[in-house]
Amino acid sequence: MYELYAVKIPTDRKAPLEGDVVTNADASPDPNTGEMQVSLTMNQEGSKTWANMTTRAAQNGNREIAIVLDNEVVSAPRVNGPITGGRSQISGNFTTQEAQDLATVLEVGKLPARTQIIQESLVGPSLGQKTSMPVLMPY
Repeated sequence: MYELYAVKIPTDRKAPLEGDVVTNADASPDPNTGEMQVSLTMNQEGSKTWANMTTRAAQNGNREIAIVLDNEVVSAPRVNGPITGGRSQISGNFTTQEAQDLATVLEVGKLPARTQIIQESLVGPSLGQKTSMPVLMPY
């Protein structure tokens, strides 16, 4: 079974929050219900933006906020009310593995992903020329 989400993309095509504002994410059982949940903590900048986003979502009928990684929605928790302290809990019938996976995605999201060229090779037109050397191939 698949769930479809309509995700509102800002005109500048930039997410309102990026993973670099996440300071901690971990999975643990809710002490009251025993159900798995994911706790999320953000830095001061993220906390302000998150407070605005969750306030708007709560005022618009407790809407969901999508968590997206590589253009795929990995979770879309419903906002039950404004979250103004920078700490959130995401719950929703998670298995232990699902909660740990979501926490890992949120933790990975805070890592900078920059491209760095480690080695560069130039291939010329002689690469495909016939040679008289034998070619050994495993069989």
